[in-house]
Amino acid sequence: MRKNDICAVLSLTEQSDSLRALTLKRPIAALPFASRFRIIDFPLSSVSEAGVKSVALFIGKSGRSIYDHVRSGSSWGFDSHVNGGIFTFSQQFYKYSLGEEVGYEDFYEDLIEFVKRSHVGYVFISGSKVIANVNLEDVKQEHIESGCDITQIFDEGHRNLNKYLLSTPKLYEMISLAVKEKLFVEVDELIRHYSAKETVNTYIHLGYTAIINDLSDYFYANMDMLDSQKFKSLFYASNPVVTKTRNGAPSFFTDDAIVLNSLIATDCVVRGHVERSLLSRRVEVEKDAHVKNTIILQGCHIGKGASIEYAILDKGVQVGKGAVIKGTPDNILLITKNDIIGENEERRV
Repeated sequence: MRKNDICAVLSLTEQSDSLRALTLKRPIAALPFASRFRIIDFPLSSVSEAGVKSVALFIGKSGRSIYDHVRSGSSWGFDSHVNGGIFTFSQQFYKYSLGEEVGYEDFYEDLIEFVKRSHVGYVFISGSKVIANVNLEDVKQEHIESGCDITQIFDEGHRNLNKYLLSTPKLYEMISLAVKEKLFVEVDELIRHYSAKETVNTYIHLGYTAIINDLSDYFYANMDMLDSQKFKSLFYASNPVVTKTRNGAPSFFTDDAIVLNSLIATDCVVRGHVERSLLSRRVEVEKDAHVKNTIILQGCHIGKGASIEYAILDKGVQVGKGAVIKGTPDNILLITKNDIIGENEERRV
């Protein structure tokens, strides 16, 4: 099999009620991770490193956050291929609702055309809520040696990572059967549905893995990156993990600032106390503010003397002087995008 004999189909339509406030206008794949990455960076890095030339992104809604992050795909090397690149198919949820009115005859048309025009022998299919640095070259080798119809990827705890490798003829066969049986679902669900009828090889991914099913999963997966062993297991065990390139100034820390076991992105200003927390770009923490066990996304401002613990602050949150935001280890408090917490205001779970 040629190195580039695979195309990739990433289904970005997974949803979670617990994450709804964070994913109302962006898919789970677009969520920031470890201060400077997005969850989609992991599957894109895996397929890029394996020499994949064509990638399809099936997106539930408009996909604006995905377009803004991925753009031409140049960060992963997908912009220089004559017959490849990144292809996006948005508004899948609208397509479902439309199908209920006019029928589903062309439901799989975009998928079939993408795979046909990729001119490959194999298709890698993945959901979007798993954080793992999978070596697709190893998966491909095991798949060939197994002689099975499908290779399904699990982690060391035998959790299904919703990632599959199969031949293009087998995919076409499954789609034909689905149309005949009037089964119209996302492609990853299609593979799961019919895998019981096929020979399936199990590939065990060795290394750090997180599955983001709810707000707690998202919080603690980020917190795991403060553990050096887990950080190395994810970022240095297999492929390099690539994200969109952004130019920024180094973060600034005053002489009396205290930062303990935290990840701080570029363009931040820290004058207060930050402990076991992750700060994305352009976050400002004022003097005497205390931030502990918290994730703060891009563009937030933490006022003087504010206290925050066990919380996630979405982009652009403004926290006033002396404000208190308190969650608990079992009940993480989420502050939604662009929210304003007034001076001395308290929010607790």
